[in-house]
Amino acid sequence: MMKKRLSKTQKVAIDILLIAVMVILFVAVLGRTGSDQTTKMSQIVAIENGKVVSQPITNSFELKTGGKQVIAVKWWPEENPGFVTGLVIKDPEGNRILACTGDKVDMVSHIMKLQKGTYEIMLTFLASKEEMVAFSETYNLGEIIGEEFTDYAEDGEWRMEYTIEFRNATGNKTGLSLLLGVVTGLLLVRLFLVISKKEDESEAKYGEGQGSVRYDERQELVRGRAYTYGFYTFGIYNGIMFILSMGDIPIPAEQGVLFFVGIVIAGAVMITYSIWKDGYFALNENRKTLLIIFCIVTIINFVGGMNGLHMGTVMRDGRLALGSMNFLCCGLFLYIFILLVVKSLMDKREDKA
Repeated sequence: MMKKRLSKTQKVAIDILLIAVMVILFVAVLGRTGSDQTTKMSQIVAIENGKVVSQPITNSFELKTGGKQVIAVKWWPEENPGFVTGLVIKDPEGNRILACTGDKVDMVSHIMKLQKGTYEIMLTFLASKEEMVAFSETYNLGEIIGEEFTDYAEDGEWRMEYTIEFRNATGNKTGLSLLLGVVTGLLLVRLFLVISKKEDESEAKYGEGQGSVRYDERQELVRGRAYTYGFYTFGIYNGIMFILSMGDIPIPAEQGVLFFVGIVIAGAVMITYSIWKDGYFALNENRKTLLIIFCIVTIINFVGGMNGLHMGTVMRDGRLALGSMNFLCCGLFLYIFILLVVKSLMDKREDKA
């Protein structure tokens, strides 16, 4: 008994339904997860005759999304300042949620459950043991901090840059949102492939039931070599990354971004070879449709990247963060689009010749 195959229209309808479900779940999870928020404060701190001239500075910060969060604090001037900075953060109800001191600080707090609202951030400049003890007692930082403080106030001026970042700490929801995004992307690729196939022409040419993507023997060989070159490229890339990590050479990108860059580079090598050797397009694929699809995907990723840039998720602590992956995808699809256009123009010129 022969099984009845789904028509092209039915396949498209099912894929669209699945994509709609994934998008709804993705928006729901992302909406509950929230995003990181950053505030920056700068001040020129002056010390005269061993005393701080600059007054404490206070800033109000509006936390848009509550939930489990960590607070990352950083001030790291190139030159050691002649004073200590005391930081205090209070929640909308006036309760102290974080206090720390240091001439240079780069720290992340423990996970806290925060409510959305207006938070008060206060910076105090301390240049003597007495000031340090008073600050410690006020905010219950412990006597040992005051006891170990040494008078080292030095006359001069220092320009200080302070960064306070509220980071979402619901890792499970973040991971789920990324997973949903990947699944949605795969479904979109499947939908695009279904749309681009010339199923009726394929069945007429190759027979009933032969409407799937088809490649001739030469194309299969080309694609096999392309996969091999992509695999070697990915292996070489990971080898280089391993050597850099063993040598403690800093790379301005998070681990997840570095792994994705390897996938992008390997994919670009594989696709470049297969396009240039005429092994990328199947015999029954509509090239114009694929070009339009790549153009649309490029625009979507560019918009997503710009949104991440606006939300501050592209860079974190001077390193490329997961929000930069949209720009990486945009660059890859833009490269493929340009490559396909150039190859099509070259093929047309050869046909005319």
